[in-house]
Amino acid sequence: MKIKKLLAAVSAALMMTGAVLPVSAANNLYDLITLETADAEDKPELWSIGGCCYYMSQNYEYRSGNWHGITEDGTINFEYDIDDSVLDGNTALGEMGVWISDLPDEGYPYEMQITEAEFIPREGEAISIDSIKAVTEWEEDEDYQIKIRIRPVDYVDSFTGELLCKAVPEVSGMEKEGAFKGGVLRITVDFLKPEMPDFVYSELEDGTMELSRYYGKDETVIVPETAEGKKVTRIGNGAFKYRKKIQSITLPESITEIGNSAFYKCTGLMNINIPDGVTKIGSSAFSRCSSLESIVLPENISKINGYTFENCTSLKSVILPDCNEVCVKEAAFINCGLESITVPANYANIEEYSFGYTMDYETFVHSKIENFMIFCTKDSAAEQYAIENGFKYEYLPETKPGDANGDGKVNMKDLVLIQRYLNGWPIDIDLTACDLTGDGKVNMKDYVALQRQLNGWTV
Repeated sequence: MKIKKLLAAVSAALMMTGAVLPVSAANNLYDLITLETADAEDKPELWSIGGCCYYMSQNYEYRSGNWHGITEDGTINFEYDIDDSVLDGNTALGEMGVWISDLPDEGYPYEMQITEAEFIPREGEAISIDSIKAVTEWEEDEDYQIKIRIRPVDYVDSFTGELLCKAVPEVSGMEKEGAFKGGVLRITVDFLKPEMPDFVYSELEDGTMELSRYYGKDETVIVPETAEGKKVTRIGNGAFKYRKKIQSITLPESITEIGNSAFYKCTGLMNINIPDGVTKIGSSAFSRCSSLESIVLPENISKINGYTFENCTSLKSVILPDCNEVCVKEAAFINCGLESITVPANYANIEEYSFGYTMDYETFVHSKIENFMIFCTKDSAAEQYAIENGFKYEYLPETKPGDANGDGKVNMKDLVLIQRYLNGWPIDIDLTACDLTGDGKVNMKDYVALQRQLNGWTV
């Protein structure tokens, strides 16, 4: 880290603000908190960092404003209206400023720049308090916090005569009775978060790339298919976590896995595609994506993990994967906007609270969604789930084996459609009806089986 040396003028400014000259180079906050998880809402160490503006009268009467937390850009924007209710009859300034707390103890002194410092009095023009901007290294004070002190007169220890805090010249004279009638104090501090690229990647063991973190600020995001000349195959754990401004994400066809909490609390996300090649989606991958309206899960998904779509309150349409032995884990769709669900045949297991439930996050009490409907096949895991939980259910129309076009008949038209499908024609057929061999695939074995069936063989 670059070492900053403060000159004599800065030394005076430090005394002015009550800070202490550091004995070593200051630390950057983001050297202590890794950038991979350094968003204000994402990293526990950042959740509580912030502070308040304050005002103190000549009689040491103290008032403080609202809490202002650190933003994901590493800044804190303070604003305090010192109005009549704060002044409470006082007309002289003792001290005003801000305090910042809950920084990691091991980090002091910290790199921090004051980028804005302004006081707008009730009467008169705005005052730019430039003198306090010279300080770039901040020590911990006696209250275990950083304090930016703005005083109209020097603060001297009455017993020792030691100068504890030097006056700020821009507010000189406000200590006199009748000279301070309040106003708005604005201060912005910057903890100098390093600039990061939009996409951060890491290489996987198989030589492909994982998108580990997205730092961009676009509302529409298109994930690249390659990085450094290698295919991007995985969306990492928490890669888009808390990216609340994103409305649409397009994933490339190269993606085969989506990690745990990959899109957690992307509250603005309305649209996302899941490529056909995806075989695994981690727990809570789309949890709390409260604007997500619909989702289509690819055919190769064999397990829908717990809490994958928890609290997706706008979710109205879900197309589940139509393949054998799918397992739906606990609370996969809890607190969703779904009023019904269609579950294909041959699902292996559906765990408790997977569909049709809400949960109170304070009491953890589960409640059934009124009139929730399950569409399923007879003697299936979905039917069993509906019966055990007391949900209404209806059977899906039975599919005739070989009825490729769904017209209720099995004839040469269906055989021709299967042949065209196998030859790569872009046509829609009922894949379940065409899977005559029951192996989960439609191939030449099924074509031969249907041909024999039409010729009168027992298949």
